[in-house]
Amino acid sequence: MLKKEENHSTLVAYQRNVYYHIQKGIKENRDTLGSIQEALDASLANWKTSIEGNLVIPEINIELDKFIGPLQNKVELVINQNGEIVARIKKIEERVSRTKVLIQGISPEALRINVSDKHHEIANSFQSFKSLLEQNETGNFEYEGKAYHINDFDNNSFDYFTGFRAFNELLTKSIIETIAPECEIANKFLIKANTYSNWEVDHRISDVAKEIIVKSFVGVIGNSFGKLMAIGKENFSDIKQSNYILRAINIVSSSLDLIIFAFLSEFWNAQKLNNKVISEGTKKVIRDRLESSFEPSLMEQFKLLQLLHIIFYQAGDELDFPIPEIKNLNTKLRDGGEIFEICRRFQTLVEKTKNSHLTRLDCYESETQLVAFFKHFNCLAKYKMASIRRISYLQVRNENPNYIHHYAAIGINNKANVDSEKINFTTGPVSTDAVLLYKGKDYQNSINLSPFVIDYNSLTFENGTKICFYNSQTIDGGSLKYHFLEDNSSIDIEKMDSLYAKSDINDLMMDENKRKQFNLGLVVHQFKDAHRFLLMDELNLGDF
Repeated sequence: MLKKEENHSTLVAYQRNVYYHIQKGIKENRDTLGSIQEALDASLANWKTSIEGNLVIPEINIELDKFIGPLQNKVELVINQNGEIVARIKKIEERVSRTKVLIQGISPEALRINVSDKHHEIANSFQSFKSLLEQNETGNFEYEGKAYHINDFDNNSFDYFTGFRAFNELLTKSIIETIAPECEIANKFLIKANTYSNWEVDHRISDVAKEIIVKSFVGVIGNSFGKLMAIGKENFSDIKQSNYILRAINIVSSSLDLIIFAFLSEFWNAQKLNNKVISEGTKKVIRDRLESSFEPSLMEQFKLLQLLHIIFYQAGDELDFPIPEIKNLNTKLRDGGEIFEICRRFQTLVEKTKNSHLTRLDCYESETQLVAFFKHFNCLAKYKMASIRRISYLQVRNENPNYIHHYAAIGINNKANVDSEKINFTTGPVSTDAVLLYKGKDYQNSINLSPFVIDYNSLTFENGTKICFYNSQTIDGGSLKYHFLEDNSSIDIEKMDSLYAKSDINDLMMDENKRKQFNLGLVVHQFKDAHRFLLMDELNLGDF
């Protein structure tokens, strides 16, 4: 029935009208109706008897998108049973199709609307526009050649959509409020900023908040926030929308990877000391991440984080959480939980970017979901990253030995320097050519993220930093593929035929090209070791 072309538009009209009238959540009527299926039956019974007029359906609590399949089947049955309903719905469809609503112009104060060739000018507000649509018995409208429905909006999203709210405004205020409990400078800022009403629209104040966000978030995440804020200030265009959404997705994906790599690094260390048996299902998820030839999806990243969290949570005192602040997120990380839902909605945005059907509403969605994400991971505002580039040894006669650590502080500091070079004169060593995740001022108590996160420039003796996250293996399995977060480029690190024998080290150190090759080979060697202890088997990456 639904496949017949003459009935398709009828069903679409029906669905649009039902969707318009069934809006309230499920809490109010679940108890009286007994179940969602009974609610569905009741709504269709009411629909069948009240098809005349405007097709007003009682507000039965149904989440329509979750039950569209059963709904379509019942619509098909009802239409088959009563052919008159088809004609009645078609009349409604004809009336709705004649009512065309176009937003023709937007200013801070007013909206210029064309309703079936009649011109209106109303206040630039959600309630004014919604009232106009209700007066014309429709919820559909068009703007700049794209179709929308009023039920996709609320006050905030409509202000964002019309440009009354600029990019970054709601994001900046919400993020600074989210990290304030974990970030002293953000908390101090809010105390002063909140003496001004709507401070987020005042660039004198909001720009300070943006700087605090960029400087506070851990390393590469802070840098990405800086790029997001910069895109938000660009003139409006389709490219801006796309870049804005992609950067928001990048921030979430990078944050998930950072947390996952912290878990894997700590689990690797623990497995080397005392092998913990994990299920084959869990092994498969870890193996898929380490051996895949393709970049993981956001939902695949979520699944791995979920399983690693379970391993550490169930281990109790046997395993210390690499990031203790997320220990109690177990209920949020369940399937259907809050973090699951955030990742699912970002995955939907990923699919939209592939189809290039992006709108300002999608940009608003990326902002709201980014805020929701960091409500759970606001602790990342108190962590830091460092790239240990080289270590010198110093011992004066009759004095205790010292080490000189040459490192880069990843991120933007208070002087607006990116990945600034620093020196630490100390009595203890630290792993060389390593990227460290730590909290506080001392990176001696840190998580070594290598080889999952590397500084490619440090390994190849180049100036500056080039922080790269492990992405996947190449198709032939002969190289590890890393993702450079700054510009989304890829770097392949090829396997070595063999590591140099210790007897060759002195000669090797005299040749810079061989030293580069050796350093990159060590990355692959470490990756193989991590794979072996995480999964207790060998990685098929050829000879090392």
